Amino acid sequence: MSAPDSRRLSPSTLWRLDRGTSRILRGMATLASGSFAAKLITLVSLPVITRLYAPEHLGALTVFTGLVILLTPLVTLQYNRGLPVARCGASAINLLALTVGCILGVSLLLGILLAFGAGPALELLSMQVLLPYWWLLPLGILAAATYVTLQLWATRARSYRRMAGAEVTQSAVASLGQIAMFFMLPGALALILARVLAQAGAMMMLAARFRADLRRLARHVSLRRMRVMAWRYRSFPTYRLPSQLTLITASKMPVFYIAGVHGAATAGQFGLAMMALALPMSLIGRNMGKAFFGEAAQLDRTAPTELRRMVVHVTRILGGVGMLATAIIMLAAPPLFP
Repeated sequence: MSAPDSRRLSPSTLWRLDRGTSRILRGMATLASGSFAAKLITLVSLPVITRLYAPEHLGALTVFTGLVILLTPLVTLQYNRGLPVARCGASAINLLALTVGCILGVSLLLGILLAFGAGPALELLSMQVLLPYWWLLPLGILAAATYVTLQLWATRARSYRRMAGAEVTQSAVASLGQIAMFFMLPGALALILARVLAQAGAMMMLAARFRADLRRLARHVSLRRMRVMAWRYRSFPTYRLPSQLTLITASKMPVFYIAGVHGAATAGQFGLAMMALALPMSLIGRNMGKAFFGEAAQLDRTAPTELRRMVVHVTRILGGVGMLATAIIMLAAPPLFP
């Protein structure tokens, strides 16, 4: 069925669509403000951190973060991506239980494999820089995967303020922790441990915010329903997981290659440059994706035939925003980056 022509929609339908578009833009603004505050905290602390730690320490953190990002979709099997589009609360809570089970099971398996073969595995991947910190990998992946899953639960609830608050908290805890731990722990261990603890703290913050909802829906959880959810959303591990792994591998491969060939110090410098280049995308593109995903999922459940017009409307607005942002960056980059 083709989407209805906007000229044939009733005034009440148009009002709902415009309200939905406005909610997306407000959600994007809320997430962008939180992301901007989090990035600002990181940028303010960066001159201190880069003077406390050597480039090879920053390189170890860059490689560790890249590997965690790469393996996070694998431990969830991408079932968490179905949370915003689940039709009812009972389906969503069983899908959440299925995802948490996958996270715990795969993280435990990964920890066992690393305990017996961390050396050969990391050497095969040219990531010897992480060998002293292999035990933090399962913990980091567990915290990151759970945090991403709870973010998607918050996206379903369209709780953008909580998502923004958790991101700011994570950035503040990571930055302050990395500075404080410099005086207590050696080099890269302090950087990596502070990052893991910050992610775990943000995860627990989101979990505490949704504790009442999770308890209320917990009575619907059963193994039979979890199996039903696994079959209903089987396309996520079948199709989305390989595509996501390919995408992340392509984006993180330069970090792994530079660390393996040129050393951790060069990888640390490269990581700093990539963080600066990724800032506009994280402020606009990723935050827009989170807000739009939540609103589109809600509209798909309530008025699926109206979704296309809202996509077109939002795309036009963001096209103008993107052109303006590109012009500003092109003019400001030469004096700003040095």
